[in-house]
Amino acid sequence: MFIFVLSLVAGFLAPYVEPSVRNLVVGRLEALALKDEEYLIVALAVLLLAVVILSFMSGLRAPAFSVILGGVIGLFGVRVFKALKKMADVHFEKDRED
Repeated sequence: MFIFVLSLVAGFLAPYVEPSVRNLVVGRLEALALKDEEYLIVALAVLLLAVVILSFMSGLRAPAFSVILGGVIGLFGVRVFKALKKMADVHFEKDRED
């Protein structure tokens, strides 16, 4: 469960780490041509790899499914929550008008 929570945090932090990863790749690996959208995926992969290494060093099991699921939920969870909240607000606003 701890690894899942760490994966959630890693997914949440991926957009914040992405500029640093972009600067690292662009500055040192010009031959590795990535599109702008791909840097976020690279940042997420780096953070999830750090979670797996941390779990290995601490002796905890890190099932791939929980690491990936936690990372994806952490990455897209806030956006999905905001979209659902906006849809609910629009729905309840319509009910108030009727």
